[in-house]
Amino acid sequence: MSTAALNLNEYEKAILNYLRSRGGGSAFEIDISKDLGIPRTTVWRSVRRLEGLGLVKITKVEGKNMVMLIKDSQY
Repeated sequence: MSTAALNLNEYEKAILNYLRSRGGGSAFEIDISKDLGIPRTTVWRSVRRLEGLGLVKITKVEGKNMVMLIKDSQY
């Protein structure tokens, strides 16, 4: 299924683009929030939805949430 069919909002698209732009395809939620200027709760909610869609994986690293791109689709 394409991400277009997933009806991603602008925050979710921005987060995916941000992860793609990073060499390893991963970033801490706090860095996503700071770098994109998106409120932390919005980032939290967005990455949970992206995880539910199978596009990212969230893991704990030293008590912080690391978001990793696991499926790279165009939208």
